[in-house]
Amino acid sequence: MISLDSSVLLRYVTKDHARLSPVALAIVTDNACFVSKAALMEMVFTLESVYRKSRDEIVTALRTIFGLTTVTVESQSVTAHAITWYAEGMDFGDAMILASSAGSDKVASFDRDFQRLAARIGATPKVERFKA
Repeated sequence: MISLDSSVLLRYVTKDHARLSPVALAIVTDNACFVSKAALMEMVFTLESVYRKSRDEIVTALRTIFGLTTVTVESQSVTAHAITWYAEGMDFGDAMILASSAGSDKVASFDRDFQRLAARIGATPKVERFKA
């Protein structure tokens, strides 16, 4: 099994590089691959900030990677929850933190938007916003 970094994932999902995108495709299709939560977070950040992809396009890319038979995604149920919450409007980093916190009583944050969105979509554990 080989672990994929975000540059391979980006070339695979964007198909934007004449030389590297076909190599990324071959790596993903010809090998048993592992994708970490960190690589997914970096990929999402890059798709949002550099490529200016829409949330729907990014969700499609995440679900594509998640559904590949040659790919094992780290903490699959955690990642699946994070993808669902991201699709519902939550920041992907916040969604991954929240999904990774299963078993905790709550998540402490100063982020009002994170707390409000988590409450609105019924995500658990509860996000508690602390004030200074």
